[in-house]
Amino acid sequence: MTRLYQRLSQKQDDKYHILFEDGIVSLTDKAATKLFGILHLCNQLKLNQNGVMVIGNGENDIEMLSRFNHSVAVLSASNEVKRHAAYTMDIKHRPIFIK
Repeated sequence: MTRLYQRLSQKQDDKYHILFEDGIVSLTDKAATKLFGILHLCNQLKLNQNGVMVIGNGENDIEMLSRFNHSVAVLSASNEVKRHAAYTMDIKHRPIFIK
């Protein structure tokens, strides 16, 4: 896998994000942001955005956190990320819903 990642990284242009993590290579279009993905899912599943909660911890989550009323930054996030979220919480103590 690392050879694949290295070859992709060498040929990378500005169109893609390439990530190698936990033995998995992820290749995504740079236009495919987390916000775009969540909005697409809301549209496809006919979900009211007011009923959706998003959770983030990094600078790449700011756009998504800023858009949703129910946005959560984890405690370990930077102050900048927390500033864009409606709530901050320790995800180790998140609620678990059981049917």
